[in-house]
Amino acid sequence: MHKFRPSQTVGSMKAKNYGQDKNLGSWYNELGPATTTIHNLASLFLLVCIASSFILYIGPLEGLIGHREVVRELHVVSGLLAMLVLVVGFSNVWGRAMSKVWNLAMTWSSTDDEWIRRWRTSLRRPYYEESGLNPGQKVAFAVVVALLAVLVVSGLILRLFAYFPLWLRVGATLSHTLFAYALVALVLTHLYFVAQKSFRR
Repeated sequence: MHKFRPSQTVGSMKAKNYGQDKNLGSWYNELGPATTTIHNLASLFLLVCIASSFILYIGPLEGLIGHREVVRELHVVSGLLAMLVLVVGFSNVWGRAMSKVWNLAMTWSSTDDEWIRRWRTSLRRPYYEESGLNPGQKVAFAVVVALLAVLVVSGLILRLFAYFPLWLRVGATLSHTLFAYALVALVLTHLYFVAQKSFRR
């Protein structure tokens, strides 16, 4: 179980400890190449999906690239492939590494509540003593899973619109757009933290 050092408080934590977790990233590397492969494949398909959505909804980009039907199909296929990679990864087909990630992400304790409280009151990310997912990463993981599920379902409704009533298509359009914005924001936030960690090394 992840624990804070009993002697640590928000006021007594050294500045160098903020934003740094014990053995940062080592727990992820220890999960093996299968986890890295799943992460990289899903990320690649997701970035292609996001890029194609920009082309579809930004007029100048669409005019520059053209081939709207091809881009639309690329958007749908890449989104489904990203979700498929994650489903296959978490189904133990490639071993138990991803199950370990799932268990880490789905485990919540009073220690995690305390970590969130300290972050909220100090406005700085507290030190997390042990390796593993910190509570902020757990929340982000759960949100991403929920966003992807909604995006896939709403996207399929929009792709197969002829089989659904108008009210459902309108709802799917609204939810797909709003959740897509939220996902892009999370991806950018994730890349920001990754860049920060890389520059620290």
